[in-house]
Amino acid sequence: MTMSNVKKVPIMVVGDLLEAILADCAADPNVLQPLKDSFRKLLQIQRAFKAEEDGLVQFWKPFANRNLRAIYNEMRSNQQPAYAQAMSLLKLTSSSTAGVEDDKDELAKKRVEVAEFIFNALPQRTRESLDAGQEQNRCLGLYEYIQGGIDDLCRRCETNRLYLERLRKSLPKELQDEAMQKQFWPWCDVEMEVPSGICLCLINSQLSSEEHQLRSPPFYVDGVPWTVRLYKVKPQAGEPAFLAAYLDAANALRENPDFEKQVTFTFTLRKSPDQSEAAVCRKEATFTFKMETDNRGWRECVPPTATDGDARLYFTVEVREGAVATENLTVNVHVDSHPNVSDVRFKVKHSMALSKLTESYCTRQHLRSDRVTFRYENKKTKELEIVEPDQTPSDLGMTENDQILVTIRDEELDNVMKRANCTVLEAAEALEKVGFQPRKAVANLQSSQQAKARAEAWKRQAEDEAESKARQEADEGASVADKGAEQAIDDRATDKAAYNAADKAADKAADKAADKAADKETRRGRRQRSNKR
Repeated sequence: MTMSNVKKVPIMVVGDLLEAILADCAADPNVLQPLKDSFRKLLQIQRAFKAEEDGLVQFWKPFANRNLRAIYNEMRSNQQPAYAQAMSLLKLTSSSTAGVEDDKDELAKKRVEVAEFIFNALPQRTRESLDAGQEQNRCLGLYEYIQGGIDDLCRRCETNRLYLERLRKSLPKELQDEAMQKQFWPWCDVEMEVPSGICLCLINSQLSSEEHQLRSPPFYVDGVPWTVRLYKVKPQAGEPAFLAAYLDAANALRENPDFEKQVTFTFTLRKSPDQSEAAVCRKEATFTFKMETDNRGWRECVPPTATDGDARLYFTVEVREGAVATENLTVNVHVDSHPNVSDVRFKVKHSMALSKLTESYCTRQHLRSDRVTFRYENKKTKELEIVEPDQTPSDLGMTENDQILVTIRDEELDNVMKRANCTVLEAAEALEKVGFQPRKAVANLQSSQQAKARAEAWKRQAEDEAESKARQEADEGASVADKGAEQAIDDRATDKAAYNAADKAADKAADKAADKAADKETRRGRRQRSNKR
């Protein structure tokens, strides 16, 4: 049966793991030799690490009370997960070949305990890689996992040993004198770990200089060792002294010369280690670290007012993989060389290279980038400085609604504007459409302007005709209304005359009837008197 046809037998319980490890050692006694070599190397590095630390304490006693020493003691402890797992595996396999015949039950019990510790410490992916159905290397994934942890611990111990060695050599010889032990000296300690970084405690940072820099202990983010360098910049005459800060990838490049990684890093300075407290200053940038460019930061990072006095400062460093800025900023772009040009607003990231903003502006405004200059007012000197393509808003110390000034120096554009009597945007767009040929641009603009003038004339004519027609219809309507009103008045007069005539006829008829009745009554009276006689 070929190996490809062998059905995988997963290891799901501690007993199966113990049997598989012992079977591997029986099939190949040297299966764990690489792990043994790595473990032996770790012990040697840890001894050198401890000796370097003791030498620093002897040279400079205040180091004994720093948080960093407790962290280093923990790093060298046999309770480190990688150390404990490797030691357990080596003990387990050495017991299997020790030839111990008495008290076999106790030996078996210890084996099970060790195997259970190893099994519980394994990540799920490593467990799934184990295969009890193989003839050998059943637990190869386990051996590689534990050896990887030991190799990583070796690198960390060696990196920190080198840091202590460099620190000891940088201290002045005067500190060897016990009478000088209490002398102030710039120092950087670890306050606590934060997500994706570290919080550093800066002690006497105002005493640092380019010759005596504050170098942070190496801290790891996603397995990459980083260091922060801080120092007080030597001020020029009459100017305040800033605190420079740089993120350094030298340790990563020492381990791997081909190291290359893009990260977004943030520097935040506070007066207290409380991460919810307002920041004194904050800088952010996205940068690709590699051999040619192993550090990135700001020469004017921390303002002079923050380092005054003897108070401790708390400097938080966060490193995230890729271009992942945490805040946006509104920047106004204003043209100062040409009037009547509207400002353009951009939303940018603190860590974004301003070349993206300048390119976007030129594209939107149809301008040639080689004929446009972007400048920003230096808040320190109050002078306008040219914006470099690789600079970020953080580099320039920009805040919300800050302004970038644009100067356009394009004679062809100015000539087109003058001859065609148009705006900057119209001239720039016309030039771009014809491949930056001024004559064609002017001809097109003039043709467009003439067409626009004709259209406007036609529009005005149509509006005038419509207005005239509406006025005529209104007049006709008014005339009809007047005639109707006059007819109504005439009808009303006729009705009044008829009413008067009828009234007179009625009065006349009434008078006639009354006279007739009176005559009748008179004649009747006469007859009655005649009859009586």
